[in-house]
Amino acid sequence: MLLTIHELDIDKVAGNKLRKSLDDCEIPDELRHDVTEAMRTIRKAQTKAQQQFAYLRNSTIAHRDADALRQYRDITNIDELEVTRVAVDFYAGTSKFLEMIPRLLSHMATWQGMISQLAAQNARKGV
Repeated sequence: MLLTIHELDIDKVAGNKLRKSLDDCEIPDELRHDVTEAMRTIRKAQTKAQQQFAYLRNSTIAHRDADALRQYRDITNIDELEVTRVAVDFYAGTSKFLEMIPRLLSHMATWQGMISQLAAQNARKGV
């Protein structure tokens, strides 16, 4: 779980390109807000995991510590409850985000959404 939380680059999936798509398709404010909140939840949990468990990732998951006994102690001393709390927050955010995708696609597939996308693309091309 920690490796997934640490290594996932959510901005590759939902960074500037997503924001541009939301603008291009004229996504309603309520849906845009829901997407933003989901992303905020993911990033907050990810930041918390990175701050709290960076040592654990580096010494055990990434196998960057040459001290095998330290790795063993780190693994056996993991606070499973705290890892689970962080993971629950992270996966709650990703779940919210995944729930948004069908709603976003539904809006993008409307006539209004498609015309808005086309107009935005033409504006960028200077047509």
